[in-house]
Amino acid sequence: MGDLFEDHEASFAAVIAGINAKANLIPDLSNEEKQKEIVEGQNEVEEGLELIEQMELAVMDAQSSDRPKLKTKIQSYKSQLTEAEKKLKRAVTHADSEAARNALFAYDGSSEDSKGAYMSNTERLDRTTQRLQDGHRMAQETTEVAIGIMDNLHDQRGTIQRSRGRLQRTDGELSRSRRLLNGMIARARRNKVVTMFIIGIALALITIIIILIATK
Repeated sequence: MGDLFEDHEASFAAVIAGINAKANLIPDLSNEEKQKEIVEGQNEVEEGLELIEQMELAVMDAQSSDRPKLKTKIQSYKSQLTEAEKKLKRAVTHADSEAARNALFAYDGSSEDSKGAYMSNTERLDRTTQRLQDGHRMAQETTEVAIGIMDNLHDQRGTIQRSRGRLQRTDGELSRSRRLLNGMIARARRNKVVTMFIIGIALALITIIIILIATK
């Protein structure tokens, strides 16, 4: 297992060296050679990621006492690969910027072709600037619309909360009214029973009196 991990380490070191070498070469290459080196550099980045994955798998099978040290190495390798990838991207960006500046300032006034190229580059730069300004303006307008929507939502939320409060108060009042009504109905029922009882007693007394009178 140790030999396998060391093999991955050796391959990874070669990959890092290759990426750094390409990053140093790219700014000085022609467009065709530059594109070739960029593709190869990107492939080497992918290869570096695969090697790190292989090393992580190897760590899982290593002895538990060796794992902390191997994991620390892997973290260091990840950092190395990240830095190498950043260096490659910076080299590509720098090379593209240099090519754009060279094309823009290639005009030396010696020929109509150079003048035309200069004017074309200037027009492209103006159009790009205009697109950026339009994009910035659209972003500002979108931001203003979003702020307006948020303000409206805030106002609507306040309205909803106030309506909810009124509904809760109304529900409370309805509950109290319902309790009062139920109490009144219960009292009416009790009064009805008492009244019927009194009427029954009165009828009984009248009947008794009538019977007593009739028997005399």
